[in-house]
Amino acid sequence: GGEANIIQAGFTYAEYARSGFGELVAVAFLAYLLLSGIEKRIRTEGERHLPRFRYLGTALIILVSCILFSAFTRLSLYESAYGFTTIRLYSHAFIIWIGVACVLRVMHIWGSTGRSVLALRLFTSLIALLFVMNILNPDVFIARENLERYAKTGEIDARYLGELSRDALPYTIHVLDHADVGVRGQFADGLYWRYELWTDSPERAPRVSTWKNDRYGKSQVEQLINTKRQQILAERTFPVSSEGSSM
Repeated sequence: GGEANIIQAGFTYAEYARSGFGELVAVAFLAYLLLSGIEKRIRTEGERHLPRFRYLGTALIILVSCILFSAFTRLSLYESAYGFTTIRLYSHAFIIWIGVACVLRVMHIWGSTGRSVLALRLFTSLIALLFVMNILNPDVFIARENLERYAKTGEIDARYLGELSRDALPYTIHVLDHADVGVRGQFADGLYWRYELWTDSPERAPRVSTWKNDRYGKSQVEQLINTKRQQILAERTFPVSSEGSSM
């Protein structure tokens, strides 16, 4: 029911998306255990599973796919309402991987491959997912999507943009020149804490980037931050003394 369910049932977007994601993970895990347990105990016709197992196993995976689609749709509604974050993006990627795992499971049921081959395929698909996410560069993707959403809806979590890794900085730094004072202030707050600008030294290196992505040069980030340093300190919504002194 999408937004109608949210309005009528009194859910928040977060509760609606998390419940769908939790249901998906629980059902997928239980379905995998069920299929694996039954597969060990059923008779086979040569190297193939019995037709009854193939049909029923495929039907179970199709039902799991329905929940998969529901979880993906719920999460998409959440992102439409509030934008992308790292956890939401990785949750989307995880749902896609579960879909790939379902396809591989069906191939295993209908094929003549062994369980070790299935395990290898699942592992390979997981490595492929991590490779694709690395190529995608999550924080850059999040920055672009949220800025596009802002252009369409006028809504943005500017502070979160400022807290993204240094890879996103070339795409987000122009937010400091935005006409909206509130947006500039929230973005400056994010940059202030992300790059530890309460220090007295203007040459202080930005905080070490997280494991997710670290491609944009450190010296380039320092140059961008130092060029905008005084503007960041002037635009931020909280005074330096009240927060910086507590660190």
